[in-house]
Amino acid sequence: MVDQLKDHKASITNNNDAKPQWKNSLLLAVLKDSELLQLKLNTAGDKVEVVNTFYKSTYGRMRDVAISPQGDVYIITSNGTNDKIIKVSKQ
Repeated sequence: MVDQLKDHKASITNNNDAKPQWKNSLLLAVLKDSELLQLKLNTAGDKVEVVNTFYKSTYGRMRDVAISPQGDVYIITSNGTNDKIIKVSKQ
């Protein structure tokens, strides 16, 4: 699995209730594949149970993902001339 993760640029553990479906997960921004991955962990937090893909090719290359103390999730893009910080809305 380490080889598969080499193109992923950031990972954040999300344990905030602001986006409950992402609780107990690692969020990874992927430059090469232009996507955000959620690695849902088991209860012990030592094994990935499910991998979900979000926003594939929606915003271009994703450089980083950040979570504020309030639980807001932000995606940072790296497209060269049109970089953005995108706040992921609660849904």
